[in-house]
Amino acid sequence: VCGSLIGPTGPSGPGGPSGPSGAEGPAGPAGPSGAEGPAGPQGPIGLAVALADTRFRGKARRPTRLRYASTGPAAVTLEVRKRAKRVKRVSGQARPGANRITVPRLAPGAYRLALTARNGSLTATDRARLTVRR
Repeated sequence: VCGSLIGPTGPSGPGGPSGPSGAEGPAGPAGPSGAEGPAGPQGPIGLAVALADTRFRGKARRPTRLRYASTGPAAVTLEVRKRAKRVKRVSGQARPGANRITVPRLAPGAYRLALTARNGSLTATDRARLTVRR
């Protein structure tokens, strides 16, 4: 017989072991920058308060109005002293810009004024003199 006989295919053998891992490739290029975030809230600006003058005049037994300016909203306190003794203390609220505070009636004499503004941890003070005449 001249031909060869081919029989049925046999079962597959077990798989071989895995080969070794290849070397790690180089890092890819950096990606584009992200969008810029929104601006944060404005930080606290300094607080300043200034009386309109360094010397004021008033009349006895009449309220005296004092003008002052503030850079921001604040609780203000005006202390009126004659020598070392505090004679009056007046409180109020300041708005940014021009403001005024009224000193109640005082007897004739020379007084020292201290205007203090407070807003949170910020404090500002200005001083002046007041002369009250009859």
